[in-house]
Amino acid sequence: DLPYSYKIPIEPDSFENVIGNGPTRTYVYHFWFNNIESITVSNLRMTGFAGHDCTNIELNNLHIQSRMNLTRCEFNYISCLFYKIDSLFSWITDSTSLITNSIIWRCNDIFQDEVSDDLTIQYSLVESGWPGTGNITGDPMFVDADGFDFRLRYDSPCIDTGDPTSPVPPGGGTRIDMGLFEYPHTPQICFESVTFYEVIGDQDGIPEEGETIQPELTIENVGEPATNLTMTFELGHPDTAMINPNVTVGSLSSGDKVTVSGPVFSVNDTTDWCIPVELTGNWQSGSDTGVESIPFSLHGNEMHIDPVTGNDQTGTGSPSNPFKTIG
Repeated sequence: DLPYSYKIPIEPDSFENVIGNGPTRTYVYHFWFNNIESITVSNLRMTGFAGHDCTNIELNNLHIQSRMNLTRCEFNYISCLFYKIDSLFSWITDSTSLITNSIIWRCNDIFQDEVSDDLTIQYSLVESGWPGTGNITGDPMFVDADGFDFRLRYDSPCIDTGDPTSPVPPGGGTRIDMGLFEYPHTPQICFESVTFYEVIGDQDGIPEEGETIQPELTIENVGEPATNLTMTFELGHPDTAMINPNVTVGSLSSGDKVTVSGPVFSVNDTTDWCIPVELTGNWQSGSDTGVESIPFSLHGNEMHIDPVTGNDQTGTGSPSNPFKTIG
């Protein structure tokens, strides 16, 4: 969804590594490998992928979202996710391609046309199955794939089932996991649902200027059991003020969820009619800690109205009726 001006090619004179901020944070639209030798590309989300005349290319911790074409290439995919692709490869010609410790899920097929002997998959989850050492099938049990949260739940078959010769990242188990993120073997806290209620306000569920808000949170633990779980929330925006940041959750076993009253904050001003903000919850269970965030929008008292396409309460977010900014 980047503007066209952001999609112009970038061709560095020389490089050894291309490193992003994370496979859910740095997005590359079309990566063209051409006559390149011995580089590592890591921590990216990629759409559009092709290679010609490349050797010793290591692709590590990539979220790949589109079909690939390889001609006279040597590619090694490690701890990658191939998600919602019609087919992984249009072709692999005079190439060698190795996929290890990865997850191939919600993809219709591996090859668009003819199967190539140039591909080896091992120690990976392939939903539809694929021959190879250590491969498994089934559901990887992501925390929330539709919400692009590809962390592994406590009951994922991908935990400790990667290549036994691969180094285990810090905090991992007895073996490396399959996929983008190593299961931490600690509690993993996430918000299943958030509903905004006005302690002071018009009770329409929209955080607006002059209102005091206390959200209702449904919290789920998708990791190891949590004991004496507490959360402290922050709102780093000058239009807001935190009144009570602390929430006591209690103990949550693996897979358990609970609905609690969240932090209390006020909306003292709105410098624009719709302001994106983030409610950040820092959680603690014994010595284990983590952070989960809730993105939402602050609204002014005056509704943004368009005579043709509606307003910010009735819009659908579609091109013909775009102005809904909540929900």
